Order: sequence, then C-alpha cells, then structure tokens
Amino acid sequence: MAQYKSVAGPKAFGIKKWEDLQEQVSVYGEIISREAVGGWEFVGVYPIQINKKVGLFAGMMRGGSLTGALLGGGFDPDIFESSMLLFKKD
Repeated sequence: MAQYKSVAGPKAFGIKKWEDLQEQVSVYGEIISREAVGGWEFVGVYPIQINKKVGLFAGMMRGGSLTGALLGGGFDPDIFESSMLLFKKD
C-alpha cells in the first residue's frame, strides 16, 4: 500500500524584477531534493487556500468591531493561496 506525505511550499515570492523569479522558483527544487530521499517520489505541486485567523489588534486596525469580536463574530480572516508538494512512497 502506498504512503503519501505533503509538504508546505514557500509562503510567498517577492521579486522586484522578472529576472529574480528564477531564483525564487528554485526554492521548489530545494524542497523536492530535500524531501525526495528514502524512497519518496515527487508527485506534484498543488494549490491550497489558507484562512489565517486575524488577531484582536490586527482586526481593530482594519476597522473591525471590538464588540462583534468579543460576542463571537470575530474578524474576517486573511485568505491567501499557497502550495503543497505531494510525495508518494510504495
């Protein structure tokens, strides 16, 4: 029976010019090289959506309601895309 493991991809890329993109993307190669040991085979990269809860201070800075947060409504989460790398081992 096959086993699978998933590994978080880079959080975000920050470039000032297009020429810097290759250096940033090479992080994926480093992750694959690091994780593809001991019989693990790289399967692919998949997008995932992250919903990060916002703390009280950050929510207030966005104009959120303290009363709403305290009554259980909370603040809108930060939503962003990330990636996961999937590996398989037979």
